[in-house]
Amino acid sequence: MRRLQIFLTLALALLFIGADAPPLDPDLRAAAPEGWLVTGKSEGGYEWLRFSASGDLEGEDFRDDSLTLTRAVLREKSSKVGKKLLEGKLDKQKATGREKVALEIEGVKWKGIDADYLSESGVPRKERYIYTDKYKKTLYLYWSRGPAADWEAGAALRETMLRKISAHIAGVNTGAAAEGGSD
Repeated sequence: MRRLQIFLTLALALLFIGADAPPLDPDLRAAAPEGWLVTGKSEGGYEWLRFSASGDLEGEDFRDDSLTLTRAVLREKSSKVGKKLLEGKLDKQKATGREKVALEIEGVKWKGIDADYLSESGVPRKERYIYTDKYKKTLYLYWSRGPAADWEAGAALRETMLRKISAHIAGVNTGAAAEGGSD
């Protein structure tokens, strides 16, 4: 009987070693601001969720605020890939202003940029493009963007969403964290 218990304990432990991160959907879909549209996709080694205040236009030209969270399972170190993606973003974008960002929220360290730019249709916009390499082989990208005229008005909502996302990434129960407790 003792051997059977040891075998079952080892088998159960193996199930959790190298287990995938918790899915982005449905947990974070339910955390979307009221009235926002949420779309997502999971394909191969990556998954993303896009939260948008409206469906008007697409990509960088969303008329209202939008936020995209992407998770990718990697073969390389997530820090290396995050730096490459950030450099590629900076090369591609014709920003009129950039500021480095370094944050720690819910134990998750984020780094990247805040930028001012013109959208494809010529509308002044702002964005925050940050990544975390909390996990060696899993990269999380957080990309929030919106019209420059309304950027400050949406700051609290973006902060709330980044907190929820960070708590999810850290594996923290957001209810307990809000009450000062932890898992």
